[in-house]
Amino acid sequence: MSTLRVLSATFVLSVLLAGCASLSKDECTAGDWKGIGVQDGMAGKPASRIEDHRKACSKYGVSPDLASYQAGRSIGLKSYCTIPSGFQQGRMGRSYSDACPSATAPAFQKGYSLGFELRNAHGKLDDVESRISYAENRIDDLRYEIASTSCASGKEGKNCRRVLRDKRDEIRDLRSDVTFARLEILQAQANLELVRERVISEMSYIAPGFVIEAQYQ
Repeated sequence: MSTLRVLSATFVLSVLLAGCASLSKDECTAGDWKGIGVQDGMAGKPASRIEDHRKACSKYGVSPDLASYQAGRSIGLKSYCTIPSGFQQGRMGRSYSDACPSATAPAFQKGYSLGFELRNAHGKLDDVESRISYAENRIDDLRYEIASTSCASGKEGKNCRRVLRDKRDEIRDLRSDVTFARLEILQAQANLELVRERVISEMSYIAPGFVIEAQYQ
């Protein structure tokens, strides 16, 4: 490996490692551990997050104030460990690290499961639509390739004609796939409507006043 490549790889690695640090030097030296705890709580960070901060700040000779951090994190978790917050996290497909205390975890998890279920229903529909889009684009490409190809006669064009035949067979298979996928779309759309109605109904019951924004429905 050349010296330039080694230096480039070293630089990229150093950037990645720097990006892994949970706190910057300024954040470490500022010492606002309660504020950092609030932010981590609101983001649903696990209790072990303090160890990441301890490691990040050790290089600057700073140790976290555990009591202040825990107090702040508890405040932040009050806004995170709720049914609406759980719904939003699940709908966006974010992971849950068991950050909520036992008293509020069930509420968060209920919202999370409803949000995640709605996300899955959308995902199934998106997958089918993507398959159809890919197949239709592939068909267009194949038709263009076939129309643009002129095979020679006799033995010289034998392989060319075989390739064209394979492309026509692929078009036939893709059209069949599209036909079945369009039926799947109808099923996925019907399923999404059922899931959406049930989720909205359950959320209105367990979290009165919470309105699911249009982009999350």
